[in-house]
Amino acid sequence: MGYALFNVVFLIGPLLASAFEVVSPSATALPEIARNLPYDFKEATDEFERRLKEKFPVSMSAAEVRSRLAKQGFKVDAATNTAEFETSGHLCILRWRLIWEEQGGIVTALHAAYGGICP
Repeated sequence: MGYALFNVVFLIGPLLASAFEVVSPSATALPEIARNLPYDFKEATDEFERRLKEKFPVSMSAAEVRSRLAKQGFKVDAATNTAEFETSGHLCILRWRLIWEEQGGIVTALHAAYGGICP
């Protein structure tokens, strides 16, 4: 019985892990602020935005925000005040996006979104 159970776990385990990767990319490949978010996209967006506001507080210079996000692997577009990080599992594309407002080179508001595109 123990041998049979081991075989089932050994054979099915990698399949379950592979299925889990559809929505859970390798945490080491993600920017620090995007790692280990909840699985629910709404909860994950709320947590992602909380982390961003903690790491990039309003009144920080926009240049510093752009620089720090770029260092974490985000594609930053200074013309539109946006930054995006995208990765894919086996089936889904996951995207972390933020938009900031600035005045005189200082961030006045920050908004975040996290979601996935799955066929």
